[in-house]
Amino acid sequence: MDRVAGEVGRVMAVLGPKGGAGKTTLTTTSGVYAAKMGFKVVLVDFDPQGSTTEQTFGEGEELLYDIVQSGKENIGTLLWPEQEGEKKMSDKEYSDFLDSELEQYFLRLTSWPNLRVIAASRGMESLMVPRPGYPVVYSTDLIRRINMIARKLKDDLGYDYIVMDTPPSFTNIPGLSVMSADTITIAANPDGWNFSSIAEFCLINRQQVEAFMKQNVLEEGADVISTKLVITNFDSGHNDKTVVGDMEKLFKKNEYHKPYMLRSQCVKAAHENRLNIFELPVKHSEVFGTKASVSRAIENCEDLFMGIFKEGIEELWPSFSRLGHDGKKTGKNGKYPG
Repeated sequence: MDRVAGEVGRVMAVLGPKGGAGKTTLTTTSGVYAAKMGFKVVLVDFDPQGSTTEQTFGEGEELLYDIVQSGKENIGTLLWPEQEGEKKMSDKEYSDFLDSELEQYFLRLTSWPNLRVIAASRGMESLMVPRPGYPVVYSTDLIRRINMIARKLKDDLGYDYIVMDTPPSFTNIPGLSVMSADTITIAANPDGWNFSSIAEFCLINRQQVEAFMKQNVLEEGADVISTKLVITNFDSGHNDKTVVGDMEKLFKKNEYHKPYMLRSQCVKAAHENRLNIFELPVKHSEVFGTKASVSRAIENCEDLFMGIFKEGIEELWPSFSRLGHDGKKTGKNGKYPG
């Protein structure tokens, strides 16, 4: 059961224990997939590297660098708009700030009509410096503000999915982002070391959430959350029985997801060229592989994300236009396409 079951709008945090696991590819591709399905989607780039921002940004690189590097309208200035020496805003003042600034200045256009991105910040780590008076590792101010941003996007601006990319680790920022998430999706290469570190993170995260609930920073029931482990970079060199056996030592069957994200030269080349895999048929080049290999990679992604979003689509679909992949109405039973 998800934390916000029955409500419009879902928040998904995408995590990964180390670089190269496909976390950003999972974030951007899932966001584009949901947008293609007709949903309104915001990608929030918590990763100071800015890979999600680079892959989805709809404007020139010079402006992109300026936004991420300079501290203009990015996730860092959205979370902490106060200048040095200024008094911290009250919750009411911060809510008013979001009303006036969030949609107009922080939701950046992308190449996809239904998709917006809140750009990364090179200075994101500085927000995680321990503040006087807070005995816990995460500032309660930041947790409260992330939740306020999520509520504004869902309830006031009508976004259906907020997908949050995080740095490739299980340190402060990923832990912070999941405090507002309904679903955690973890990208992991198929090996036992990754599975062990993920299991440890899940345990620590639950303990931290319970501590924040006791402090009334998070609402009651915040510890009820859907967690999915997505295996990435799976290829013929991996044995499915071995991978499943390693996972089942640490996770329940409903905590890992099939199909796996297959290792693909198409996906790798798209990432290196700052493209989303769904753009490859339009911008086809030999560097991305044959048309057949591109089609297989896209089909794999569609199967993967239909599974990830299935519960949310079944719940949210009646509220929307019921447009499928091809823009046609669904059947009389209102089932989602696919």
